[in-house]
Amino acid sequence: MTTQYFKKLKCINSIALLRVLLGIIMITHGSARIYYGSVPLFGDFLDSKGIIFGKWIAWIITVLDIGFGLSLICNKRINCASYWFIFILVMGIILVHFQNGWFVVGHGQNGVEYNLLLISCFIVLLTQKSS
Repeated sequence: MTTQYFKKLKCINSIALLRVLLGIIMITHGSARIYYGSVPLFGDFLDSKGIIFGKWIAWIITVLDIGFGLSLICNKRINCASYWFIFILVMGIILVHFQNGWFVVGHGQNGVEYNLLLISCFIVLLTQKSS
């Protein structure tokens, strides 16, 4: 019985670690856009892809990246945050990364592998008990 308890405890702590690290990563995405002043450039990119109101959408994405990242750290609205980030990461693959192949660095640049890893991590969070 004690062994089962520690296995469950390890799993819970592992999921908590994953959740907090994903929150930090996604907060960094949004806050970096604000810090470097690149939200308007992100908006211009969205406009160039035919997405109307690109600058507004860029700000919405930026704010939600930070807000949902914080919610992950605080263990709140995990499913909502996970679905949001999966959507954003899939759109990133469609708009940017797919055309660049698999690798992010090394044998390629700006590919899909990092986004797929993050998507997989969010799917793991979705398979856990709902918050």
